[in-house]
Amino acid sequence: MEPSKALDTLPPPVLHPAIEPPPIEFSYAAPGWWLLLLLIIGLVYLIIKTTIHYLQQNAYKKQALKTIKNITSTSPEPYLTVLKNTAIQAYGREQVAGLYGKTWIDFLDRSINGKQSIASIEHFFGNELYTETATVKNTEELKNYVIFWIKHHAARLA
Repeated sequence: MEPSKALDTLPPPVLHPAIEPPPIEFSYAAPGWWLLLLLIIGLVYLIIKTTIHYLQQNAYKKQALKTIKNITSTSPEPYLTVLKNTAIQAYGREQVAGLYGKTWIDFLDRSINGKQSIASIEHFFGNELYTETATVKNTEELKNYVIFWIKHHAARLA
């Protein structure tokens, strides 16, 4: 008889059931769950704190945009006042209050990284402000520039 045929004729071995350890009990008291809970609470706290900080930092922008929306005058003065006040709130009185003329225009342009040209409304920042040459179209351009500046100015200048 061949060895492979001899193995086929043997009765199968009797296997006893495998010995299993007792099941591990599930419990939330394990330290890993407490660590995960602390991590989740920390993340939620961080998200809430960051959101509140962001909203507080940008509240002056919302207020300025609301003020512009309520302006009914066709004169450029109210828009320029809102622009100056917003710049003071964003950058501080020491840096902004003394700016006028070309330095004021350069500051505005620098604070939005030249994203929008100020050339079309530049005449509002000089002596022409006090003349009667302001038209509704020009004032509308000024309004659009002020809104753009409020929405896009850099938080702080380097």
